[in-house]
Amino acid sequence: MTADYVTLWLPGAPVPKARARVTFRNGRARAYTPEATKAWEQSARMVLGELRRPADLWQGPVRMTLTIVILRPTSCPKRKHPAVRPDGDNYEKAVLDALNGRLFEDDGQVVDLRWTKTYTDDPHAAGVAVEASQICSVAVNEGRSRRSGVISG
Repeated sequence: MTADYVTLWLPGAPVPKARARVTFRNGRARAYTPEATKAWEQSARMVLGELRRPADLWQGPVRMTLTIVILRPTSCPKRKHPAVRPDGDNYEKAVLDALNGRLFEDDGQVVDLRWTKTYTDDPHAAGVAVEASQICSVAVNEGRSRRSGVISG
């Protein structure tokens, strides 16, 4: 039986998803993910790998909330919410890619996603808090009744 709601902490300073790099060798293009991005995604997968088996992967739509905790930039130490790069959606992409095949089959299943980028001065407090749940959506024949909501377990 699978859990329908998961909360977890992905420790360590999150690394935003970087664009794939391209190199040319012998006239052929080769695209690759930068090492820092790959290393963070692997450490995040390890956390979830301890909790899930492949048979437990969610199949349907998923709702997620991410709290991305990063080190406060030295360029703006006093502001509560400095609006600086990297963009929050690049962190989101790295988290979703890390959870592919660990929590759900494909990140395309995520239909409701919210994220918050927050800051810390403590390097040990950096990481990503993940709350995820499966969304149940059942329609009964010819409009008799509709039910949708989060499956609770």
